[in-house]
Amino acid sequence: MSRLLYAPLLLTLLAACAPAAAPRVSVTQLTEAPTYYPHPTGAVWRYLAEGEPQNAAALAEGVEGPTIVEGRSLVAWRTAGRGVEARTYRDYRETGVFVPRVTGPGYVTTITPPIQEWPRAGTLRVGASWGGKATSVVRFTEAGEEQTVRLEYRFEVVDERPVTTTAGTFEVFVVAFESRSVAPSGETLEELRQELWFTPFVGEIRTETGLVLLETNLPLTGAAVPDGVIAPETPLKVT
Repeated sequence: MSRLLYAPLLLTLLAACAPAAAPRVSVTQLTEAPTYYPHPTGAVWRYLAEGEPQNAAALAEGVEGPTIVEGRSLVAWRTAGRGVEARTYRDYRETGVFVPRVTGPGYVTTITPPIQEWPRAGTLRVGASWGGKATSVVRFTEAGEEQTVRLEYRFEVVDERPVTTTAGTFEVFVVAFESRSVAPSGETLEELRQELWFTPFVGEIRTETGLVLLETNLPLTGAAVPDGVIAPETPLKVT
């Protein structure tokens, strides 16, 4: 699933480091049954903006798999395409999903305590909310410099409804996200208000940046998927 909640802030800090568009990611069908917050190794989700042709360059989110980072067992995700290249390291616990680390060309971001992306599996419902405060330290590996930012964030499930995209019809939780980034001086660097759509066992149907699911190699159990071949120039639609 696509989760760079602090991505707008990092893009502000790292504008000079923005890489060229990454190669497109191939999609191989998986057979492993996904979990509530799916993260099987090899899983890929591809996203486009509504109205774009389906053969346009997509943003790809992929699970690279378990890895050890500073003595902790985490799951590495890669985000690639549309000018983005990053790895997000997630910690899947009984109490939810947490993000302690993000890396990219020229930087390493450490978040303490880790951002809680999701609550305990099975607890999503309209009205559910979670959030917290964290300190984000961005280390610029080439320059040998660091920048520290305080983060305040909150999620709330504001709706549950069916939506139809080119990928199929899904029952989604609509999650509102608010955050504030504060410099050590106390100056507010950025305030964000975003929305994403999430379907358990499938992943994000709409990312917080407004991109919509085009395809995934996860088994879409319980989702209504369109039959037949769709021409690649057909615009991606959402209803």
